[in-house]
Amino acid sequence: VVKTLDKTILFVSLPSSNPYRDEKSEELLQALQSILGRMEKVYTPVQDEEISHVIRKRLFSEVNEKEARNTIEEFLDYAERERILPEGVEKAEYRERFIKSFPFQPEVIDVLYKRWGSFPNFQRTRGVLRILALIVYSLKDSKNPFIRLGDFDLKNDEIRKELIKHIGSEYDSIVAADITSSDAGAKKVDRSLGDAYSSFSFGTKSATAIFMYSFSGGPKKGATINEIKLSCADPSTPSSIVAEAVSKLKDNLFYISDVGLFFTNQPNLNHILLTKTESIEDRDLKSEEENLLTKSLTKEYFDIYIWPDNSKDISDTTRLKLVILRDHKRCKEFLENCGERPRVYRNTIIFLCPSESERINFDNFLKKKLAWHLIEKDKTLLITDEQRKEVREKIKKAEAEAKERIRSFYRLILLPSKEGFKEIDLGIPTYGADFTIDKEVYERLRGEGEILEKLSPLSLKEKYLKDRDYVKTKNILESFYKTPGEIRIINDDVFKDAIKEGVSLGLFGVGSIENGKPICTHFKEEFSPEIVEEEIIIRAELCLPKPIEGISDEKIQSYIAKIKECDRVGSITKIEEEIAQDDLLPEQRKKLENEIRRKEELQGIVEPKYHNIKLKLNVPSGKLSDIVRIVNYIKSKFNQVNIRAEISAQDGEMAISEYEDKVKEAINQAGIGVEDEDVE
Repeated sequence: VVKTLDKTILFVSLPSSNPYRDEKSEELLQALQSILGRMEKVYTPVQDEEISHVIRKRLFSEVNEKEARNTIEEFLDYAERERILPEGVEKAEYRERFIKSFPFQPEVIDVLYKRWGSFPNFQRTRGVLRILALIVYSLKDSKNPFIRLGDFDLKNDEIRKELIKHIGSEYDSIVAADITSSDAGAKKVDRSLGDAYSSFSFGTKSATAIFMYSFSGGPKKGATINEIKLSCADPSTPSSIVAEAVSKLKDNLFYISDVGLFFTNQPNLNHILLTKTESIEDRDLKSEEENLLTKSLTKEYFDIYIWPDNSKDISDTTRLKLVILRDHKRCKEFLENCGERPRVYRNTIIFLCPSESERINFDNFLKKKLAWHLIEKDKTLLITDEQRKEVREKIKKAEAEAKERIRSFYRLILLPSKEGFKEIDLGIPTYGADFTIDKEVYERLRGEGEILEKLSPLSLKEKYLKDRDYVKTKNILESFYKTPGEIRIINDDVFKDAIKEGVSLGLFGVGSIENGKPICTHFKEEFSPEIVEEEIIIRAELCLPKPIEGISDEKIQSYIAKIKECDRVGSITKIEEEIAQDDLLPEQRKKLENEIRRKEELQGIVEPKYHNIKLKLNVPSGKLSDIVRIVNYIKSKFNQVNIRAEISAQDGEMAISEYEDKVKEAINQAGIGVEDEDVE
């Protein structure tokens, strides 16, 4: 009809979507569009660039333009410094867009109008107005300078339902699980960022912004990290905190995509991970913990005992032992006992225990590590190739972290001391350090002087001979191993070398007890101690030769008179023994020896004598010091004394390297020649 009329135009306004959402209305709308489509000329009532102005006019009676410009300028300066302005958009262009949309950030209207507005049932202008009206009302009491996507309160029923009706009711529970509930992943991220940022709720804001960017009626979905920064960052904080929040969201949310910043209605790897971790039992954790410990320990420095059940499981020997316990409360029991009897060598045990404050974090790490392996092995899971790749990367990362995690957890050294136990905290491991746990324990104790590879002979002198004339070497060594808090050496050789050096330097001597008195047999000479029952170290003052003062002329005449009165060999021998007890000057001794010789020649009193002595002895272990005394006596009678030692060792074994280093080297250092050698 209109077509036949002159100067007549028909204006028809059709909604872009069915406002009544029933089948008949949809059919009627499509019929009208079909009829009008033959000759229509379409005019859009509101152009895209005008939507911001229209929305602002409809929602706000007035806007303080001066205050708006100041706020916008402050934010633009911040965005420029942080380099978060939209890619390809100049500062001036963004300023104009912001002025038109204020108090809404331009992205708020863009996302609602262009993305959400592309849903068939979303009335673009009316829909945007309705949602923003709800947003403005929810924020009417806030002090926000402007409104961003991150400010949307998805906990508000009206706002949430207005959005969810376009994307599916299943998102109601997803929003609660990941964003709005008190134990949601986003809330966990809020708390994890620390007190300085807790009031900003960057975890919740970032998750909300990602949610708003996640949906459209077309293929476009998701956001870039810069878009999330722009929608959540605050000028009073660095935008990097938003990036940190997003990174944490990827690890804590159950429905954020594994391949981008957007939500889906399919559970992601985090959700699958949670399901798998819940299936892991305590015995699985304990087994994995023990496995990690075993891999992180060697027997290079200590005998290792991991989680012994009974004190008898720990040998009672002089070797250093590192005992790893899950519960430090059992340290005293293991230190004091070896099964049913008291432990003897208590100073050889070193305990390593976990820091209980780290227990929860460590167990969580183990659960995730085991869970990733379970996910990889579960062939029934419907996950993408990209997700499988991520699972492999997570496993690789967990395996790389495992050594550092177990070391950070088992960090408390408990050393036996006179007052109980001395605690040493190994602290946080150095990043990239390639130490085994036992090596780090050893190096730490060696550095603090708790384990000695070398013992100063001067310290022996100061500690044991300061107020005493002599001490048994065996008693000293036994105290090292038996007494908690005493000097802790790595083996007997450390003590022997200290004695050897001390004797050589003249700091003290070595000898034995004879008739209740210390007799020094080695002083300022090369000597290898045996650490036997009768061996002692002696104060240097007692090892120095006493000055010979001689005896009086009256006593000399007394001896001469006795010699002249002798009439048999036995009498002469007794006089010689008596003379030997006195400190005679050389000329006095010579005078008496001449007198004895003269008496023997005059009266024919000649004692039978040996002119050559050759002995081959079978010396019991521990009796070498007696042999030394015998040799010294023989030397006093003969000008030339040669000693040959024959050593025969059987019923045992010794490494070739040990023989060369410990035996042959000691022989060479002592200047002893080897006439014959037979080894096999």
